Amino acid sequence: MNNRPNSVMRLVRRPDLKLGSAVSDLLRLLGLGLLDVFALWFLSQLWYDAAWELFAVIAVITLAINVIFLRENLYPIRWLTPGLALMMLLVIYPILFAVYISFTNYSGVNLLTERQAIEVLEKERFISGETGAYAWTAYEAPEGGAYLLWLVGPDGQPQVAGTNSPLRPATPAEAAEAQSSADGLPAELGGYTRLNRVKTVTRISELTKLEFGEGPDTIQIVSMDKAGRFQQKYVYDASTDTMTDQETGLRYENREGTFVTADGAHTLSPSFRAFVGARNFNRLVEQLSFDGPIIRIFAWTVFFTVSAVVVQFCMGMFLAIVFNDPIIHPVLRRILRSVLLLPYIVPAYLSILVWQGMLDRHTGIINKVLNDTLGWAPLWFDDPFWAKVAVLMVTFWFGAPYFMLITTGALQAISSEILDAASVDGASGWQRFTNILYPLILSHIKPLLILSFAFNFNNFNNIFLLTGGGPPMSNMGGPAGHTDLLITYTYKISFLFGRGADYAFSAVITIFIYLIMLPLILIQFRYALRAREE
Repeated sequence: MNNRPNSVMRLVRRPDLKLGSAVSDLLRLLGLGLLDVFALWFLSQLWYDAAWELFAVIAVITLAINVIFLRENLYPIRWLTPGLALMMLLVIYPILFAVYISFTNYSGVNLLTERQAIEVLEKERFISGETGAYAWTAYEAPEGGAYLLWLVGPDGQPQVAGTNSPLRPATPAEAAEAQSSADGLPAELGGYTRLNRVKTVTRISELTKLEFGEGPDTIQIVSMDKAGRFQQKYVYDASTDTMTDQETGLRYENREGTFVTADGAHTLSPSFRAFVGARNFNRLVEQLSFDGPIIRIFAWTVFFTVSAVVVQFCMGMFLAIVFNDPIIHPVLRRILRSVLLLPYIVPAYLSILVWQGMLDRHTGIINKVLNDTLGWAPLWFDDPFWAKVAVLMVTFWFGAPYFMLITTGALQAISSEILDAASVDGASGWQRFTNILYPLILSHIKPLLILSFAFNFNNFNNIFLLTGGGPPMSNMGGPAGHTDLLITYTYKISFLFGRGADYAFSAVITIFIYLIMLPLILIQFRYALRAREE
């Protein structure tokens, strides 16, 4: 008797559960269907544009999402799918793309794919000789938006072409009407009204964008007095990978992403991305010589990073130990800590711009005070040595509060009984610091020191906003500056030179930076695993 109600309830609930499961499965399949339709459309566009690297990543992501959502045993992973997809798209793909373009000539000049460049070149037209040149008069449809051209060639025979009709000879009635008029032009043309000179001038920009007739025999307006029969200027031959100029007869062959004549005297633009092997890596090796910019920038990057981490840590630890002393009143301690944390709290880019203003050669308050007191002030942004001093000074000022904060936490985690026992045993203050405080503090914040090293190695803001990487290195033939880090130098190569930007070489430097940072990443992972085990 007691089991009967439960059985009835199960019988009542089972259809609801089946219905809910069916609706859930239907919604899931519908969502996957919409995703797949969009993915297939996007993949077709990537295939057409020959964007193979992004095509591969999107295809893998789409396939993985389908497998995860169609297999019931992968149900727990569904919640991680958005994060995994974004990680592949925003982390793994940029790394793969950087590796790919490092073996190409990708730059501000070689920006397009080969197919895109060929399409651009094949759209160019030329007037096919004097027989293709016409005097023209425009006629507008009554409802507007459509036009006819009355064309008179060198042979004097009138022809008519429209935006929606092919080129044809003028009918006898149209020719007779033109001959009977004072200016040799018909007043109307098939119901279209003739545009006077004023209206023609106001609409010339619109008219020059239109094609009259039907391809390939089309007419375009060149000027107020001339229209021309245009032909395709460049024709691509896929079998020989060459481009032929039908106007001049010149033949251009593909040389690493640029169509060039055999003698090298003429080139076509735009160029396109092409595989160049290890040429960019060889270029990096050449610049790693002692008189090259890369080795100088790398040496300064290492010096800057080590100095920043060591000095910031020492300053922060000193301040933390001083303010942790019980002799300082708690209220005063909190006030002083709050004041010293201001550089860490205020947005960095604002503080750096303020520092830049204070160090200005003409209006900066620091130079004014130094000139008034010493009669001399450094050229912070013009002299290589003082520019580096300025960068280090501002970096120390930024990082010390952070280390004070984390060192204070480490100090408060150390039991006071250990220090009291050392004092009873006769240990001096220096001995307590070197043998107890410092090792314990270091064991607590060692992973953060590694993170700080990685951060300062790529400390873009401090360099770029304060000095812009300057002053420039002389006789280097590039954008290298005396205070540039590898990251700011890479940015300059990539984004500050327009068509002169060299994305492929920037990718090589990026890989170089990554290889340098990889040991630090592995060490950080080791500390993270050790902390989890403890």
